[in-house]
Formats: sequence, structure tokens, C-alpha cells
Amino acid sequence: MTINVDPLTAEADSSYRTLRRVVNTIAIIVFAILLLAIGYGFYCFRVSSLDIGSHLRIQADSEENAFYTCESSPSVVIHYKGIPSNSIKVKLDEQNLKLKNQGLWGTLAGQTEELSDGPHTITVIAGHYRANWSFIVDTEKPTMDLRGPSDGFITNKDSVTFYGSTKPSARLTIKVHDQTIHHDIDEDGAFKFVVPISHGINALKWTVADRAGNSISGEKKVICDLAPPSIEPVLCSLDGEEQATPKTNGAVFTQRNLVLKLTVKDPDSGIRSTSYTLDSSAAKQLPVPSSQEVSNVEATEEAKEEAKESASEEADLGNSIEAIPDDTPTSIDDETASSNGNTAWLKDKG
Repeated sequence: MTINVDPLTAEADSSYRTLRRVVNTIAIIVFAILLLAIGYGFYCFRVSSLDIGSHLRIQADSEENAFYTCESSPSVVIHYKGIPSNSIKVKLDEQNLKLKNQGLWGTLAGQTEELSDGPHTITVIAGHYRANWSFIVDTEKPTMDLRGPSDGFITNKDSVTFYGSTKPSARLTIKVHDQTIHHDIDEDGAFKFVVPISHGINALKWTVADRAGNSISGEKKVICDLAPPSIEPVLCSLDGEEQATPKTNGAVFTQRNLVLKLTVKDPDSGIRSTSYTLDSSAAKQLPVPSSQEVSNVEATEEAKEEAKESASEEADLGNSIEAIPDDTPTSIDDETASSNGNTAWLKDKG
């Protein structure tokens, strides 16, 4: 019995067989390359990272040019992969560094002697493998020259501008309330930046940290007083019976020597003293003892608390003024006391 085979069908079957052989060959090549890559990664020795002390980790493929540590006698831990050769040598500044804990895909650990401030080099040699890494020892702590806010440590603004100088290329961090502000210092060490504050006493905690990990910290207090004080003036005679308040006009006094009384209300302790002038004379001071302590930001916490409590109370001040001529009308309002064109100005010194 004879079976006829279509020539087109035979040709398609041959093409399919050829394509299958090509695909199988490619799959074998890819699988072989994958095995070689895995074997190379498992077998070939290379350093993945180095730990210098407790603060510095250097990635072997890092492109950074400078690494810093603040430890003068740091430990050295070398993390590596692959199968090491019979011997791995590690040199620190061309001097052999003793290591231990050598193992497969493991670590090499050693302890350095006292190092001087400045650059140092670690070299790892394993057969044909050789690599270098440099780092800098810097044990000098930063200094802070805080020349203060431009508006002072007592202000009626909702922000202060801090300025001064510190270690170049360091980072200045200021925490106030629940806000943290970072500021990178320029190479000249100078800094100037704005810190927002809120009404009341603001405790600003600052920290300066350099690239090596050396740091210093401190605290400054800034009083922000956004509420103006209230001053209520009263003119009265020496016996205190007759008086002219800001709401009373036309009072007649039987005495020419009058007493100017002020009631000062300032719950935020921002006012330190008042003064007045009469007939363009020299200003006469009226101190506010209840808020004297809070004018000094560096006072103790107990003194500040007492000053805050006492400043929240009314301060009654009295001062006699010069004799007013007879039959001279005198008026007084929230800010001035006048007599025949003569003005007694009340001035807030806070």
C-alpha cells in the first residue's frame, strides 16, 4: 500500500524540527551563562563594604571621595563575598593589620592602633584582587559662635533670624516645640537662617554635628510677646481724693502738685519699665519691678516662673509730677496726660 505525503507538509515539519533545535540550543546557552554567573559570584572574592569604627560604613562601589570618622582608634570590619585565596592581606597606611574571623562569605575583623587626625588608607589584597579605600580621622569637636538673633532674645515678632559661625561643612539642627529645622553650614562656617517661634517662651535646642560625627549641643530661650501691654493712667491729688481718668474730663484739683498713677497689665512679662515727660523735660522712669526678672533670658527656671506669676498681676505705679499752673485745664487719655499744651507721655520700654 502506497501513502502519498504532501511535499508542503514535509517541508513544514522540517522547519519545525530546525526551529526546535535552535530554541533548545539557545536555552542551553542561557542556562550555562546563568550557571557561570552564579558560580563566578560564589567563587570570585570581592569586598562588599567596610566598617570603620561604629559610625562609618563604606560601600565598596561608592563614588564618594571622602569618608570621615571621629574615632581615633577605630575597629575595622571588612565584609566580603566569594572564596578567598590562601591569604588575605589588609594594610593600613602600608602597615599590615592583623585580622581574624576569616570565613566563606564572611568578615575580617581587626583593631587599629591610635591614629592621628588626617587621611588614612586601607588596602585589601587577595590573589589578583587589590583595592584601596581612604578615610579621614577627625576628632575635633565643633564650636558654636552664636552671635544671636538680629531682633534679640525678646521680640514681638513670630520669627527670629539666627546668625553666627561654627565648623565648616557641619549641620546645624534646631528643635523648637514640635518642629525640627536642619541647616547645612557652608565652607566658610557662617550661617544665617530664620526660625519661626510662637507666642510665649520658646526653648530652642540646637545641635551642631560635623561629617565625622563630632557634635555639641545647647539651648537658648526666646520670649515672643505678641500682645501689647495695657497701661491705664490716672491723675490724682496728693490726698488721692480727686482724680481724672481717661474717661473723665474737666476734673478740678485744689492742689498744684499732682500724682500720676499708672496701672500696668502685661501677663507676658514683656514690659520692663515706663517713662513720661512733662513740658519736654527729661524722661522720668517708672520701673515695673514685677517683670524685671524675665528681662534676663538666662535667669534660672525658678526665677522665671516667679517672674511669670508676678508679671501676670497688675502693677500699680505712682510718681508725683511737677506743679501744674492754676486754672489750667488738664486732660488724660490712654497714652498722654496734658496740661495747657504740656504733655506727659507714657512710654512702653518692653
